[in-house]
Amino acid sequence: MKLPLFFQFLSIFSILVSTNPTSAAQCLEDQKSSLLTLFGSAHPPSWTPNTDCCNHWEGITCDGSTGHVTGLGLPNHWIVASINFTSLISLSSLRNLDLSNNFFSNSSIPTSISALSNLTHLNLSNSYFTGYVPVEISRIKSLESLDLSSSFSFFRFRRPDFEYVVGNLSGLRELYLDNVDISSPAPESLAGLANLRSLHLSWCNLSGAFPVEIFQLRDLETLDLSYNPHLTGTIPSSLGGISQLLHLDISYNSFSGEIQSLENLTQLIRLDLSSNRFSGRIPSLGSLKNVIEIVLSNNNFSGRIDYSFGENGLLNLTKLDLRDNSLNGKIPSSLFWLPSLLHLDLSQNHFDAPFDEFGNTPSPLEELDLSNNKLQGPIPKSLFHLVGLRVLVLSSNNFSGIVDLSSFQHFKNLSDLYLSNINLSINASRGTSTSFPQITSLKLSSCNLREFPEFLRNQSKLNFLDLSSNQIDGEIPSWIWTMGGGLYYLNLSHNMLYGPELHTVDLSLSKLIALDLHSNKLQGMMPIPPPSIAILDYSHNNFTSIIPANISVYLNFTGFFSLSENNISGEIPPSICAAKNLVVLDLSLNNLSGSIPTCLGQLNKLLVLNLGKNSFRGVIPHSFRHGCSLRTLNLNGNLLEGSLPQSLANCTQLEVLNIGNNLIKDSFPSWLGSLKQLRILILRSNKFFGPIQHPEDQNAFSRLQIIDVSLNDFMGNLSSEFFRSLKAMMDGEFERRSFRSDILDLNRNNYQESVGVTLKGLEMEFLNSLYLLTAIDLSNNKFQGSIPDDIGNLKSLNTFNMSRNEFTGSIPSSFGNLTQLESLDLSRNNLSGGIPTELTSLTFLAVLNLSYNRLMGRIPQARQFLTFGNDSFQGNAGLCGPPLSMQCDAPGEPRSANLPSRKHFDWRYMCIGLGFGFGNWMVMGPIIFWPRGRLWYYKHVDKILAMATVWWDEYGMRMTVLTQRAYDRVRHTLLRR
Repeated sequence: MKLPLFFQFLSIFSILVSTNPTSAAQCLEDQKSSLLTLFGSAHPPSWTPNTDCCNHWEGITCDGSTGHVTGLGLPNHWIVASINFTSLISLSSLRNLDLSNNFFSNSSIPTSISALSNLTHLNLSNSYFTGYVPVEISRIKSLESLDLSSSFSFFRFRRPDFEYVVGNLSGLRELYLDNVDISSPAPESLAGLANLRSLHLSWCNLSGAFPVEIFQLRDLETLDLSYNPHLTGTIPSSLGGISQLLHLDISYNSFSGEIQSLENLTQLIRLDLSSNRFSGRIPSLGSLKNVIEIVLSNNNFSGRIDYSFGENGLLNLTKLDLRDNSLNGKIPSSLFWLPSLLHLDLSQNHFDAPFDEFGNTPSPLEELDLSNNKLQGPIPKSLFHLVGLRVLVLSSNNFSGIVDLSSFQHFKNLSDLYLSNINLSINASRGTSTSFPQITSLKLSSCNLREFPEFLRNQSKLNFLDLSSNQIDGEIPSWIWTMGGGLYYLNLSHNMLYGPELHTVDLSLSKLIALDLHSNKLQGMMPIPPPSIAILDYSHNNFTSIIPANISVYLNFTGFFSLSENNISGEIPPSICAAKNLVVLDLSLNNLSGSIPTCLGQLNKLLVLNLGKNSFRGVIPHSFRHGCSLRTLNLNGNLLEGSLPQSLANCTQLEVLNIGNNLIKDSFPSWLGSLKQLRILILRSNKFFGPIQHPEDQNAFSRLQIIDVSLNDFMGNLSSEFFRSLKAMMDGEFERRSFRSDILDLNRNNYQESVGVTLKGLEMEFLNSLYLLTAIDLSNNKFQGSIPDDIGNLKSLNTFNMSRNEFTGSIPSSFGNLTQLESLDLSRNNLSGGIPTELTSLTFLAVLNLSYNRLMGRIPQARQFLTFGNDSFQGNAGLCGPPLSMQCDAPGEPRSANLPSRKHFDWRYMCIGLGFGFGNWMVMGPIIFWPRGRLWYYKHVDKILAMATVWWDEYGMRMTVLTQRAYDRVRHTLLRR
């Protein structure tokens, strides 16, 4: 009897189900209990005690015959719990454990993990485990895949655990340790992983030379060593033997050398060697038929791009990034014929040839960046055939001619257009108002614009607009504030804009984050900023109002605020301290008065405070808290008095302290030596007094590059220890620091700190002086004693001024070691001896002033000394030789200047002799032949001679004309008469 069809189907289905290994056996109770305690109450909903864990629990896989749990996989569940890792130890048959992308905070891997001896795959990535990776993990010999990577650095290895773990897990095929802190050299034992296919070691803080043997692993498909800046190495030719390599990423390391060949990597899909130190020519890449991305930016590649680049291959290439190298010559037109290329970046190179036309190409190119090169000639017409462009960046080149903005209206998909600083004029007045594409970002800085482009009126999506450094004059149109879909960046700086008064403009509904109006002719009251503003620059205008009392209401999110160089008057309202996000506050060069608000020293995020050149009175606040973040404090040019507050020692990151041109009365602040980052110290033109004492800390002032204590009342001898501590002036290695914060990173230039220094006889302002200048100015004080020889060790010193003091002794010959010196002023002291010939080796010396001392001897005649004039040496009676008129004695002969030859009789000497003789007779004659005059002279002779001696000493000369013997002879003669 035949069974009905339904029962036949049911029988077959039962057989199939019975052969499913996951349902053939029931879950073991002890393993179920362990799993239920793993996450506490945070386990998945399907994990219930009354159900079978093998057949009904999410993420559980079991052995079909024994019921042992062999797999636990709950990736991307974002379980929030503190995991009880010991619960897993009873799962002795576990082969696959994947808990990636969860949130197991305050959990660590126990050493007992080695009990899971059958594990082949372990993935704990991005699950917020913390602590050290236990070395016991190396006992799990069966591991084929290990993934402990994360987006943040939570795991770390003890030394030398990483090398030991790698050396024992010889069966690994996949190793993912991105963002695991290894902090050691890459071990050679990695080359022993013969089966390795994927190696990910990015952000691991690796150092030293990377073992070249790893580039010989034949099965390697993915190698990622990115973001290990202290990792060095080269790419050997053996890399070409890894024919299966698909992904190679060595970006942001310190690899160097030339790349010989990559032609054998025919399977390569992605190549990223960016931000290293590779040099030489770019190797041939035409054979990489499958490659999609090539990124070689930020290296030292040089030479021309091969003209055959892309002609015979690279058919799948979508991204080519060669920016920030030293490539030159012409840009090959073949690049624009690559059939899949979407992104091409050749910016920041040295391409200088005229741009060749490349025809009406069917290129799908969407992003093209050719900025910061030296491209010449007109913009090629072929460029306007790339109708699919979304981003076009041509800024900072040497194009010539005039281009109409209407030429760009053919790019219907255009969103970003950057034409700043391209050395040609932009015509914005021709028929572009309605037909121009709706763009989101437009940069037209330095384009010789004379008016606001009319097409901007109809832009509904614009959010970034830069029209700075043009010749736009007149009023700012009212529609500029309401255009676009939410303008967040507006830069109109460096134009000739003026009224009407902007305070009438309502910006309360504006979405502006950055507003830059500096360097115009705007006047009247300061415009009230929109509440969303983060960068606000009104500097270099003619605003004449006071700062609103409720200014903090508008500065809730503001990081940069500058009113510098206006005519703002009144006091700083205390409410400004409620602007807690301020990073840079610059109110310098105004007419502000009153006292400095005490609360300014308590703004935790403030890096730069510039109140210089106002009329502030009172004392500097003593309220700088622990944790003060200030890097620059400029109070120069006010009327501040009192002492320098020692609470400044709490500003441990302070780099620039300028309190010059005030009325501060204090001793030298040697306690500032505790500020290890201090680079610029300006105390000039105050009332500081006493000696310059060096603190006991040997590292005090070790980073100082500029110190100016001129025009004070300092006195005493200079300490050799002080100059020995100026280590930054010895080695000349300065970090290039800029005052930058995430809140300021909106395509804005860094804040530039200016410092006034007397150089080459003139008061000069230096921008970015943190790494451009080293200077010492001790002038106009009362320093005494000899000049320390240790100054000669300051080999990076650019300018040195010790003028108008009371130094004695000779000029140290060690000054010949100051090879970077450009200006040296030792004038108006009491220096003696000769001019050291070693000074002639100072080939950069442009200004020398040794005038009004007591120097003597021949002026050296070599190199730079041949360029100095009489004013460099005048006032030294003992100096001779060019450029002075006083000639020097020949060896073994009297000085020719004292004994004129018969041939050239000098009447000046005769006149001088007659003058002295006549004067002597007028004085001595009446004494000798007139008795009453003789008696008067005898009565007053001691008094006259004493007065003469005092007068002579007052002018710095010693009484050497009248010796004691001459004095006795005169008196004896008078007594006889």
